[in-house]
Parts: sequence; structure tokens; C-alpha cells
Amino acid sequence: MLRTLAALLALAAAIPAQNVLDTFTGGVNLGGWTFGANSTVQGSGGNSGGWVHTTNLDTFAPQLRTTGTNAFTKNWRAFGIRSVGVDLITVSTQFAFQRECTLILSNGVSSMYYLGTEFVPQPGTGWKSFEFTFDPDSTTMPPGWLVLSGGAPDTVWNTVIQDVRSVTFFYGDPTFFFIFDIWNVGADNVRISTAPVWIDVGNGLPGAGGTPKLAGHGQLVEAALMKLDLTGAAPSAATGLVIGFSEIDAPFKGGVLVPSVDVLVNLATSPAGALSLPAKWPAGVPSGTQLWFQAWVQDAGGPKGFAASNGLRASVP
Repeated sequence: MLRTLAALLALAAAIPAQNVLDTFTGGVNLGGWTFGANSTVQGSGGNSGGWVHTTNLDTFAPQLRTTGTNAFTKNWRAFGIRSVGVDLITVSTQFAFQRECTLILSNGVSSMYYLGTEFVPQPGTGWKSFEFTFDPDSTTMPPGWLVLSGGAPDTVWNTVIQDVRSVTFFYGDPTFFFIFDIWNVGADNVRISTAPVWIDVGNGLPGAGGTPKLAGHGQLVEAALMKLDLTGAAPSAATGLVIGFSEIDAPFKGGVLVPSVDVLVNLATSPAGALSLPAKWPAGVPSGTQLWFQAWVQDAGGPKGFAASNGLRASVP
């Protein structure tokens, strides 16, 4: 699938974007990212290539954070930053844990945080990608954000989003108390973007068991691991994955065909009605390129013998 997609992507036009992506290639650390003591940039072993790696970190919670003034510290409203993300790995730790990945933004006086809905990776589970999306133009604190320090919610939101001086990815809820532990952790592909990487654009079509769900994971940078997951579909059913360079929203089989049909991949769901497509992102895809995905599944419970997943839009940072 990715070989065909890579060939077509070479024809895609780039869309101008105010994006920053820290891959730590060649030892470069654009954000001064660190977990604190023992943090080093290593040239291999990341997701993929370089990464920030920290061993023997004695702390209650790992905190990947920027240092100094850098490419990530700016007026996010003026630059239209709508997405911030990171890839994390937990190599080892002493105690079992289950903690959210939390984003903290501060202007040095006031701080606010978004308690993530996804848990940081467990030891031995490899890399996991996290993405936080928001509307920087909102003049009221968006849902999910909370004040950590500095005043009333709307005041803190407007003050900090226009003067982001530090960015932190925190293992857990920053208002909770945790016991100290010895951590071996790492980070890669830290990014901010004017467009979220993965966006659910809706228009699913239910079948006998409900509406299939298509989700994207990972960062769309050269050689990075990415994955499409389909769940909630008919079991052991023929499935067509449609990939397009534009969103057409055309009537089809009693539902809505979201992407233009530039690539069609024939697949089949598992007996559990699921499908997982891991791959490495190809080289040479221009920043700002957008793709749309949708899965169509043979399902007798659909209006014309088919069910369809939601449409999914992917934006290359």
C-alpha cells in the first residue's frame, strides 16, 4: 500500500504551513528538550533515527520540557498553532503505573494544562504517539483545559496562548501526588503545527453492528511508524480502503464517499471486525500535504450492502 501511496504523494502540492518538527537528526535539539538529569540526544534508536533518551531518572513523574527561547516558544495564536504532539517511549521503570500524557503550557507566570485521554506507554510496548488539538483563536478557555496556576481560566488561556514560553509533556495528572521511581524514558518527533495530524471528518455509514471507526496514529515524517486502525466493522468482510488527495463527499451506496478515489486498497477485516495497517511513512512527502482515508466494508446490514467508516484527514507537518 505505502509503495503505491509514495508514488502518488510525489505529485502532491505542498500547502504553506507554520510547522516545527524536532526529529533530533544529527544531534539537533530545536526545543532544548530534556527530561532533566541524564538526558542526551542519541543518533539512533528513536522513532526513527535520533531521540532524547534519559536513563536513571529519579523522579515522581518524567517531564519532557523545553529550555530557553526556541522554535516552540512563541505567540501560538498569531502563528495559528492548532496541534502539538510527541512520540514517547518508556523503556523501563520499577513500579507498575497507568498515567495520562498531559500537556502543560506556561508563560513563566501562569500555567495551564490539558489532561490527556491516552495513557503514556508501558515498558516493553514501544513508541506511542500523542496529539493535542485546540483552537488558538478562542477567547475563552476551550473544553479540557484547566488552570494550573495564575488566575481565572479565560485570563490564563488568553495570556499563555499568546506568549508560550515553555512546553511540557507530563507523565500523569500534574495535580496528583506520585511516589518516586527510577525511569528510563525517551521522546522523538516533537511538533507543533497549524493543522492537526489526524482529524475525524465524519460521514460514517452504519451496518449491522454499528458504524465502523477508522483512526490514525503516529507522526507523518520520513521512516516514522504510522498506523491505520479500523474497528467495529463486520467480521471477516471484504473491505476497500479509499485514499484520496481531496475531500469530495459524494453520495455512494446510501452513504457519503469522503475521499477522491486516487488509491483503492482491497483488504479484509478480522473475525473480530478489525483491521490494522502499520507502515513506515515514505520519504519526500512535502510539508502541508493532506490526505483523506475511508474504509468501505461489505455489510448486509447497510442500506445497500455496505457500511463505511468515518472519513479521516491526515496532514503532513
